[in-house]
Amino acid sequence: MSKRRPTSGLSTALDRAIAAHRQGDRDAALRWLKQHTAAHPKDERGWLWLAKLYWGGEQHGKATQALQRVQRIERLPPDERLDLAALLLDKGDVTMARGVYHTLQEPHPSDDSSIGVEAALGLARCALHEQATDEALAQLAPLQANADRLTPQQRASLHFLAGSAHLMRQEWPQAARALGECLQIEPDHIYALNNLGVVLKDGLKDKAAAAQVFEKVLAINPHHLDSAVNLASIRMDGSDDELRQALALLLPWQPRRPAHMLYWHALGQIRHRLRDWPEAIEAYHNALQLSPGNPDVLTNLGLWHFDRKDYQRALESFETALQRAPNHPDAMNFLGVCLAHLGQLEQQLPVLERLVHKHPSEPSVRFQIAWNLLGTGQFELGFREYLFRPSRHNIGAAPNGLGYATRLPERMDGDRLLLVADQGIGDEWFFLRFVPLLQQRGAVLDYYTPSKIAPLIERLGWIDTVWRTLPPPDVHDAAINIGDLPYLVGMRDTDQPPPPIAIAPQPETIEQARLILQAFGSPPYVGVTWQGGTNPLREKDGPRKRLLDKSIPIESIAQWLPRGATIVSLQRKPLPGEVSALAQAIGRPVLDAAVFNDDLERMLGLLACLDHYYAVSNANVHLAASIGLPCTVFVPQPPEWRWLIAGERTPWFPNATIVRQRPGGEWPGPAEVGQRASPVQPALP
Repeated sequence: MSKRRPTSGLSTALDRAIAAHRQGDRDAALRWLKQHTAAHPKDERGWLWLAKLYWGGEQHGKATQALQRVQRIERLPPDERLDLAALLLDKGDVTMARGVYHTLQEPHPSDDSSIGVEAALGLARCALHEQATDEALAQLAPLQANADRLTPQQRASLHFLAGSAHLMRQEWPQAARALGECLQIEPDHIYALNNLGVVLKDGLKDKAAAAQVFEKVLAINPHHLDSAVNLASIRMDGSDDELRQALALLLPWQPRRPAHMLYWHALGQIRHRLRDWPEAIEAYHNALQLSPGNPDVLTNLGLWHFDRKDYQRALESFETALQRAPNHPDAMNFLGVCLAHLGQLEQQLPVLERLVHKHPSEPSVRFQIAWNLLGTGQFELGFREYLFRPSRHNIGAAPNGLGYATRLPERMDGDRLLLVADQGIGDEWFFLRFVPLLQQRGAVLDYYTPSKIAPLIERLGWIDTVWRTLPPPDVHDAAINIGDLPYLVGMRDTDQPPPPIAIAPQPETIEQARLILQAFGSPPYVGVTWQGGTNPLREKDGPRKRLLDKSIPIESIAQWLPRGATIVSLQRKPLPGEVSALAQAIGRPVLDAAVFNDDLERMLGLLACLDHYYAVSNANVHLAASIGLPCTVFVPQPPEWRWLIAGERTPWFPNATIVRQRPGGEWPGPAEVGQRASPVQPALP
């Protein structure tokens, strides 16, 4: 009897399906697999291959149904059991995947040690899916001890998994080293590249290098969503152009509505910063559907309400975030800010003190505490906390390697000190009132400022040298940050604040201003400024930052301006149409004197010619205090500490009457506070 010839390797439908799959012909593979599973419904191999094919085609429901037909795992050869475990892990069934990998660590007929290695790597992956980093590293340790016996691909997987474990543990140098070793073997390993980018971005704070890594991933695979989200999160903190680039990175995925919380959160943040309000809140809600109660998303949702001036709903979002994460620093910080905007300052201080107990080095929180204390006249504790203001924190060390003074001896005869500032022009001028107290201790005082305030400081008479560029090294014994002076001179709660600096305008600037005013209209002359601080519309990077925005609507301030007076706009950088809007609101022309802001000597001369100044707090209000010009200052909620938390007067500005914004955001009119908009007595003949 003759022997039957061996059948061809392509003789069965399953073999043909596998061959078609390896050749990239998915449709043919699918046809053969359906034929095979119909003919052999109890063959686990056929159902496994069908599940793999469906999963690769993102037909996850059909893949799950096919996997349910794989009942007897022991019938699968070891390499296909590895495929099954990997598929279960991708599907999120970690327990089942772990069970399959464990069967591969038992002795089996093939006695293939590479199968045991792959099983150990698979078990490490299972542990990482459950964030069990200790277990993952324990699985990898024997492999690391015998790494020279592994294939290059196995070594790459070993280093990738170890790097991912260290990344989860925020062990940044170890993570970078392990991921780098993986990339030496497989330079285009996109998952290792993505994780290395995360290490560079979040751990090593090298965003430029991280961006290059994410760009490389997207060049290899333009559809890698994690890297697109990570790159967008870097771009959103850059310029306006980079913010638009971040949006362009994410928009192609939006029609697919990916089940990716970080995608929707990043998209919400970008839309938020672009002030695309409806799109931003929709993205935040999508993120919360995927991760209910996520404190990061809830905090940004609270900021969305905050920026829309809905402080009550913002408060509710921050409180919900803190229920999920009681020590979430941003939620607690903005909860404090929100309480201040709602006028609930008594409730604010305990929140801030709790936060600073958990995060003692967080400057923004210490600064809020300083505002609260100083606003209630608690100078001693308040100015101690004021040392932690973010502006001082951000500038780092003093110039020329000098140390900032932390205490002052009673006598400093012969010591040459360099005074520096870390805030705006108004703050510089405000804190100069404390400098004569240093002079009384015998110190020689120099001042460094590159700002336009330098000519005024030179005329004060008690500064030896005003440096507009950094002085040479070894000239000074120490540096003093001018904002630290109240603390350094030991101001106590019972002390009366020093008066504003007195300075006389130059006669020629007064005469120039007088001629301009008289050519425009008759006295009395009244100045007006409706915007100070940082308005997001006026600053290039404003939408990305919540800086001090001191403003009052033009129509609200207009009702305060006296009838019959010549109105002079001192607004710096008015937006197009603002001055004409003010003129329309009061029914007469307005002199636009914005150019005077470029030269503070000229501005001082102009202020000396005014009879009254209606303004939000700005640098010109500080100059007005120096010449005693009567001012009505509109103080937003929450108030800057120097305007105190209540009352119509402040000892810091004896020339000013305060009009306060209500906690709900409304501004009172003159009739509501017992005043009326009537002509003031002119100061000019």
